[in-house]
Amino acid sequence: MSEHEKETAFLHHCICFDESPGRQDLADSLTNIQRDERCVRNGIRVLVLIALLAVAIFCYGMILLDGFPQDTSQLLLKIIASVGVAAVICLVVFAGLQIIFRARLDERREECRQLIMKLLVSRLGQPVRLPARDNDVVVCNFADLNPPVSPPAQITGPS
Repeated sequence: MSEHEKETAFLHHCICFDESPGRQDLADSLTNIQRDERCVRNGIRVLVLIALLAVAIFCYGMILLDGFPQDTSQLLLKIIASVGVAAVICLVVFAGLQIIFRARLDERREECRQLIMKLLVSRLGQPVRLPARDNDVVVCNFADLNPPVSPPAQITGPS
């Protein structure tokens, strides 16, 4: 499972705590887009295998068979070439679909983050502002946390 899938699963789990009516639509949309993206990814794998198989068959014939282009049927060559070209064209289309589905999934993930932030604010209140921004480096100086110890006072005997 990739980091992207782990984060999406975490967001999906977190939105289950919300009871608003839009939550179910968002969860269903997230699930459907993930399913579609997974189908496209599997389709890409199959198309790569088909294209490699067509190239392998053509190379086998060219290298290992004597007189491959002349002795074989032109129909067989056209079929092998057509399958290879069709697989490459479909691979380009599926790659475009993969990009589109990833963009849609990123949009839904951002909606999930916003919903979770609203849920956290409604249940826990406004977050405490930290003094440091994202780009600042916070250095903790332990001397500031513990006040210096003064030397013990001299105890004098009874006078």
